[in-house]
Amino acid sequence: MKKFSKVCSFEGATKFIIFLAPVLAILLVFREVIFQSKVFSHLDFLLTYSPYFNFLSSSTELISKSILSGFPVYVSISSTWFNPINQALLSFMDAFDVLRFLDVTYMILAYVFSYLFIRRLGVSHFSSIFGATTFIFAGQVMLWSETIIITNYYFLMPLSLYLVDHIVDSKVLKRVFLCILLGLVLGYGWLSGHVQFLVYLYVLTFSFWLYLVYKRSLNGSIFRVLFLEFGLFVLVVLISLIEGWPQIKAVLDFLPMTARSEGVSLSQATAYAYGPHHLIYYFLPWFKFPYISLSQSFQNYVGILQLFVFAMTFANWRHLKKTPYFNFFFWTLVSCFTLSVQYSPLAFILHQLPFFDSFRETFRVMFIGDFAFGVVVAMTLDALWRNREELYPKIERMTLWIKRGFLWVFLPLITLFSFVNILFFEKIETFLGDYFINNLYSETTGGFPIEHYQKIINTYLNQSLDQFYIFNYSIIILISAGIASYFLIRNIKKLSFVIFTSLAVFIAVSNFSLVYVHRIVGVPKSEIINAPKTAEFIKSLESSTPFRIFSPLMSETMYNESTRCGFRDLGNWDVSNEEFALRRELIEPDLHILYGLESADGYEPYAPVRVSEMIGFVGSRFAVTSDHVLSGENISFEEKTKKIVDRKNIYRAMNVKYILTTYKVTDGDFIQVYFDELGECKTPIYIYELRNPYPRYFITDRVVSIPQNTKFLEQAEVILKSENPVVVVESGETIGTYKSTFVKEIQPTKVGDIKEFFIDTPIDVQFLIGDTWLPNWEAYLDGERVVPERANYIYMSLPLSSGQHNVRLEYKK
Repeated sequence: MKKFSKVCSFEGATKFIIFLAPVLAILLVFREVIFQSKVFSHLDFLLTYSPYFNFLSSSTELISKSILSGFPVYVSISSTWFNPINQALLSFMDAFDVLRFLDVTYMILAYVFSYLFIRRLGVSHFSSIFGATTFIFAGQVMLWSETIIITNYYFLMPLSLYLVDHIVDSKVLKRVFLCILLGLVLGYGWLSGHVQFLVYLYVLTFSFWLYLVYKRSLNGSIFRVLFLEFGLFVLVVLISLIEGWPQIKAVLDFLPMTARSEGVSLSQATAYAYGPHHLIYYFLPWFKFPYISLSQSFQNYVGILQLFVFAMTFANWRHLKKTPYFNFFFWTLVSCFTLSVQYSPLAFILHQLPFFDSFRETFRVMFIGDFAFGVVVAMTLDALWRNREELYPKIERMTLWIKRGFLWVFLPLITLFSFVNILFFEKIETFLGDYFINNLYSETTGGFPIEHYQKIINTYLNQSLDQFYIFNYSIIILISAGIASYFLIRNIKKLSFVIFTSLAVFIAVSNFSLVYVHRIVGVPKSEIINAPKTAEFIKSLESSTPFRIFSPLMSETMYNESTRCGFRDLGNWDVSNEEFALRRELIEPDLHILYGLESADGYEPYAPVRVSEMIGFVGSRFAVTSDHVLSGENISFEEKTKKIVDRKNIYRAMNVKYILTTYKVTDGDFIQVYFDELGECKTPIYIYELRNPYPRYFITDRVVSIPQNTKFLEQAEVILKSENPVVVVESGETIGTYKSTFVKEIQPTKVGDIKEFFIDTPIDVQFLIGDTWLPNWEAYLDGERVVPERANYIYMSLPLSSGQHNVRLEYKK
């Protein structure tokens, strides 16, 4: 009896240790943000989540005046304003700690619930761990693993499916209770994240429910059963919508002002779709090849052993297709992958449907595809060992071809590239440089010196050859994981089930750990919390008069400095410390929120269309519309900087007083007030003070009235030609500009969601309110409700007669 107890205890301990292995791998991969007090160096984390959560933790206002000339932060799905868990954590943790804690917790919960669900499907303990590990470390999942508004769905998805499986199997009262619980789970999805991922989750949940009903209810009236099940699903949806209604209503009310109201183009919907060349990511997750649409940030990696096992899915098809649930998850994988490939007819059809036409990048559905892949390889691993005697001839043939490919193709190719890299690198670089200078340099439009392009040639050639170097880190991982997988599969007949599946988990965890050990990098928390020198300098110059800043042409700036200074992997979501230091000194939106500065620019997918047009016109990289965007014009960098000067009156009209650049701006109205050099690369940092910006709030009789909904360029032309502050009002008729130069700045007596002004004017005037026109602003003139007019394309104004007036504006949800 004691011996039996010891055996059971040993087996239990072994199972628990193996179960913990993927959790330890998560802690290893996320170690910098868990143990070193760092924050994710992911651009979305730095530019959106950190500033928004910081705003939520320090303010109760609905409107952040720091971004986009005033933006209702509660509308954004990036702020998760209505999430009660976030709000509770923010009451005793700072914004950065909340973000780090939630993100890592979501990843661990994703593993736990994936394991529980796969186990629920009848898969063995170790194979369930294998499948769950495959899911949480799959390339598309890891791609967004620092994105707090997406990682929540990584655990909500298996939890929802787990509840559905219990619902279909339970009796009436328990079913109702579980339906309520499932509704609350999906409702949390509305309050905590990205709507596109949630809609995909709804579709998966409903499809799985129908599949289970179909499979388990053939002995009764299918129509009666479907009617009952549909009613329960409607109950789930209603509960989720009721819970998520605050966020849903906020988005729906604001949506007409955004570009999303018109839907997105098919090219945007299928952006980053998989092409044949993306197959290499299944083997080399960090592969790069210049000038081919192979984004350095998007991977398909699922592990090397998993590819061995998945290949055996087809050899074992006869047995697997009889396995409960297998067909559903296999065809779910096929459907998601089909949606993600270039020129997919399924993606085209989906894009024609209401609601789905506003979704970008259909490849995002592969977070479900990766989960289905994890389920399939978990089932196959069990079946592979169970049918090993029957399958072994096929295993021998498969491994023989793999061995031949490795010895006859892979190794010779890697050896050849290694010799070329060692012996001929300089000759190839010289040839490419001479060819470019003699044949291509004259056709470039960037206006960069020859040295700029020589550096690009050197960088790209290094990238191209080094990734096939025999001692390259990725190649070593591929070879090591491949050899370990090969010997495990070849020796399947000699191993017990526990040892075979335990080794499979060990290989998978080791493989993923080696691949991602440097994937999640951090920025010291102090680096983002403490204001940069530029921010401190600007604040030292100003008193209480409101003003805004702007950092134009940031995309070109970062590309140029990346090339000149050798920043790591420009274009990745994860940025190097050097790159972040430059973005920080230039106070790239939305970092300015952290430093107590206000910008006319902003990083927000739900930016109003009009605001996007205006900021894009003067050089923002965050325009969500494509018309008149300065960054997108196919002209030289010098011509773009000249247009910044030509469009200075638009900056003035947006109350922009300080402009931050890495390049010189030559114009008498741009006064250089600051210069510094950053880092070893000595990147120049300039701050220019723009003369005579429009006051944030002012009265004037210089008014131009134009028809409503006049196009942006026509309204911009009036502002561009005006020598003094002018108010362009959309009132339906056209009148000329008054010749008066009367302009008087107005200081608010109260600011925030409620703004109040006392105005004493000797003449009839227009009161320009330099905050973005939003439908939820209510205006009161001397106690009577009035409707603010659109002015200067994005702002508000009120006509005032001579005399004294009290003006009150209140923003209401």
